[in-house]
Amino acid sequence: MELENSSQEKRLYEIGFILDPDLGGKDLLNALALLKEIITQKLEGNILEAGKLKKVNLAYPIKKKEKGYFGYFVFETLPEKASELKDHLKYESSVLRYILIKRNRKLFEKKEVLPQEERKEKIDEEALEKRLEEILPES
Repeated sequence: MELENSSQEKRLYEIGFILDPDLGGKDLLNALALLKEIITQKLEGNILEAGKLKKVNLAYPIKKKEKGYFGYFVFETLPEKASELKDHLKYESSVLRYILIKRNRKLFEKKEVLPQEERKEKIDEEALEKRLEEILPES
């Protein structure tokens, strides 16, 4: 059976999570550290990207909470290890909700890393003026 596991390729996953808004500084850091430990130690995964935590208003109350800290991790692990995540998070009171999705590795690696200004479409000034003349009535 161990030979089967070694031949399997790690897959890319993303976990989005909402943490309890009542967590204070140290408790919040401990909850994040716990999630990282679960991914790296118990799931034997590698974290490739981590989203910055931000406090958000929830669309509906979860465990009587109207707000929560939203964050995410992109990581790679073996498929059978990813299926164990539910067992590890089942009794964690600091995690209000989570979702685990499979990511496409090619799209993740191909992701643009250009600054926001460079992502905007460059518009030819002459073409813009011509189009404005067509649209706007002459006065």
